[in-house]
Amino acid sequence: MTMSEKQKMLAGELYHPGDPEILADQAAAKAWMVRYNAALAASPDERRTSAGRCWPSGWPRSVPAR
Repeated sequence: MTMSEKQKMLAGELYHPGDPEILADQAAAKAWMVRYNAALAASPDERRTSAGRCWPSGWPRSVPAR
């Protein structure tokens, strides 16, 4: 089975950065960052409410401590 370009990227191998899956992920990340940065002007309560809509379920609790 051949690896997708995203799988290659995540594995640290050479990949094609113009792959549609990678570009879609970049666009989604950019949209998330725009929403996050706009939230900085909101009150702490509003930020907590919007964070639940932006972050993956269980985050940041699911992020292992370093």
